[in-house]
Amino acid sequence: TEDKEQIRGLMRLCFGERKEYKVFDNLQRRYLLAFENDQLIGMTGLYYSEEYKGYEMDWTCTHPEYRHKGIMHELFRRLCSLTDEDIYCSCWRLNDNEHVNLHSLMRDFGFKEVVRNRVSWKRPYNCKDDFYCVNCSGEECRCYEDLYIRYSTHRNFKE
Repeated sequence: TEDKEQIRGLMRLCFGERKEYKVFDNLQRRYLLAFENDQLIGMTGLYYSEEYKGYEMDWTCTHPEYRHKGIMHELFRRLCSLTDEDIYCSCWRLNDNEHVNLHSLMRDFGFKEVVRNRVSWKRPYNCKDDFYCVNCSGEECRCYEDLYIRYSTHRNFKE
């Protein structure tokens, strides 16, 4: 809870202005945070989702100046080691990108795509008062949310 303002600031920088929809629910032990010189530079969260009836990894972001340095890889490694249950992850895919923003992490940690285009936004919907997209590219801007899952290692698979 003492890091709440830094969490809010990093989310604003990476995602744009958001309503605080469940972002700060159950803050104790919800997020893994990475700091450098007392500045929050990366974060990801894990909570039990009523929607999925399982764990969801959420609000995953890295400060733009610290991306591609292995910070998120280490946070994912630590977070995935916390449970052997299925973990869901909703990932943004921007405009005409073939892959979601977290593509390499999804691959490296054994997540599989289960629903492509689960949610789709088109401007001006994204740009209402409660959401200012930091990646908006203009009038025909689109973004998507694809759902991934990392299946538990004790799942009994049947063909």
